[in-house]
Amino acid sequence: MVQKSSVMGIVSLLILIFVISAGCVDTFDDEAIDTSFLTDTDHLIGYWQFEEEYQWNSSTDEVRDSSEYNQHGYANGTIHMSPGKIGSQYAFFDGVDDYILIPNNNTLEPKNITVEAWVKSSNPGTFGYILSKGGSDCIYSSYGLYTDVDGGLSFYITDSNDSKKSPNPGPAVWDDQWHHVAGTFDGSFVRLYVDGDEIGQGTQASTSIQYNLTDGNDLAIGSYIFDCMMPFNGSIDDVLLWDTALSSEVIYQHYLLGSDKTSEQRTPTIVSLANARNLLCTFLEPYTQNDILAIQGGTVTIQDKLLITLVRSQIKNVDDIKTIPDTNISQVDVGEYSVLVLLGSEKTNQYTAEILSYHDFSLSSYLYASPFMLMLGHDNSTDKDIVVIFTATEIYNLENKAAERSPLSGIIDKKYVPIVATATSIFALYLWNIFGNTVVEFLFDFTSEKVQEHEIKKRRKQKRRLIHEQSEKNVLLKEIAGIVLAVLVFSTAMSWTWSSHLSEFFTLFLVNICVIGAIFSIKEILRVHLSKKKKMRTEHVFWPFGAALTMGSTILGNTFSLASYTYYDNPEAIKQYGRMYFFIFLSLYIFSLATFILNFLFPSVIFQMMFVFSIMSVFIDMTPLDPMDGYDVKFWNFNAWLLFYILVACSYLIMNFTFFI
Repeated sequence: MVQKSSVMGIVSLLILIFVISAGCVDTFDDEAIDTSFLTDTDHLIGYWQFEEEYQWNSSTDEVRDSSEYNQHGYANGTIHMSPGKIGSQYAFFDGVDDYILIPNNNTLEPKNITVEAWVKSSNPGTFGYILSKGGSDCIYSSYGLYTDVDGGLSFYITDSNDSKKSPNPGPAVWDDQWHHVAGTFDGSFVRLYVDGDEIGQGTQASTSIQYNLTDGNDLAIGSYIFDCMMPFNGSIDDVLLWDTALSSEVIYQHYLLGSDKTSEQRTPTIVSLANARNLLCTFLEPYTQNDILAIQGGTVTIQDKLLITLVRSQIKNVDDIKTIPDTNISQVDVGEYSVLVLLGSEKTNQYTAEILSYHDFSLSSYLYASPFMLMLGHDNSTDKDIVVIFTATEIYNLENKAAERSPLSGIIDKKYVPIVATATSIFALYLWNIFGNTVVEFLFDFTSEKVQEHEIKKRRKQKRRLIHEQSEKNVLLKEIAGIVLAVLVFSTAMSWTWSSHLSEFFTLFLVNICVIGAIFSIKEILRVHLSKKKKMRTEHVFWPFGAALTMGSTILGNTFSLASYTYYDNPEAIKQYGRMYFFIFLSLYIFSLATFILNFLFPSVIFQMMFVFSIMSVFIDMTPLDPMDGYDVKFWNFNAWLLFYILVACSYLIMNFTFFI
């Protein structure tokens, strides 16, 4: 018969999962992004920004075309990554079988053509296609942009006789940095531009493009998919097609508009909050509230919304102005207003991204008044004054990459991935709790000396064992080894979750070694001190199954802190042990809140990793399933455990699930 306490623990967990799933999931508007920020769209026939809020799925979700022709496609294996060169996301292609397919349309077969894209790679391979239109015999497309035989870069068009290929800058362009590339054909010359500069003098080609090829006529981004695969290995953002050959001046302007416009690439001036407030008031002084429109970013975090609301309440002419979400910008006549106040950086506000990336925006002031960032300037494209307000965490903190890398993202929307990963991990822990002394124990821990003791003693709880027969020296060495292993496991999981590329992973791994090592040390010092004070024998133990579950949950989309736990030698002392760990968890929770606040005031990766790991540890360890310490805390005082666990769960939700996921 299942005990009442176990049932209550399971019910609490199910309620918690429901609260998380109900509280951290936002709905998104799937409409195409407005293209009014482009200076001239008369000849634009295709524009794929890769800014979909949903995770791509070839069977259900589209890759949206933002041009007037709505030439939407489907992603095959390709995934979203962040931040984008333009906007918040870009498309990553693995160089094996990833591509985006745009079904054929007569609009995609113009007489003259311009292909534009932002690309980045360190090893794109040879004959890797950034874009291909149609295919014939695994040889050529009607027009294509690819890495050529030397791994460099070429644009070509094909007529009825042969392909006409642009000059090639060579493989030096692939330096793992973003580059703007454009290929044009005007009926006389095939040209290639890299970062606004033409390569060579073009290739003469007084001919016409041949369409209706033998193997297919669809448009592919990231590969050649006709009769054979010739995939591109790297990143692509903002692909544009024009039914004219853009001039070198226009291409150079497009490069400038996207090359150095993001808030991350600018250097702010550090000022006090009072100075920033005075400058903003002076900037807005000529206007009344009827002259100002505020545009709220749709993915601004809860904590940032509260801080921005606080700022608005303190600034004249800003508090009572009309506010609309960035997704509804097309429903408002922006021309009626003289000033736009954009709430959220380009990461969280679509309209901010558009103005910084494509408008002719003149920045007059960029200020850092902790914890806020303030940009003041003028949009020459629309003749409006611009104010951008956001918190420094949007610029200086890392983004959680686990959801978009998760294999679950190919099945469900990525905003649900952390929830499903967390629920799966809790369910796996529940299965361990039921079958841990039999099947799971045999599969994961059959080589462990501790499991052999469990089999001999037939202990009901996996976390209790006799340690009085061992010497203090052996116990200490095993504890140190267990702590080191746990720190390595968590550092690997956290670094994988929060890093964008390999070099960043190693740097973040070293940071996490120090951060997690320090948190473990504080926690274990408290445990040893309180154990001695209470005359209890306790021991930190590395848990192989928990380590495997930690890495597995990380790959699924949300790190689960389970690599170790604590043994104590006297089952009769369970209430005393639970009381001890309640105060340890309370101390660690206060530490997480303190570092969370510090990270808002002084954003840094170190503070970010501190509060992320500490609140995660408390949330997981407070789980009321054996061998988690929350099992004993609940046994000591159910009411104290329940109230504290609800508080911790809400904090975990705010600190993690609303933080750029």
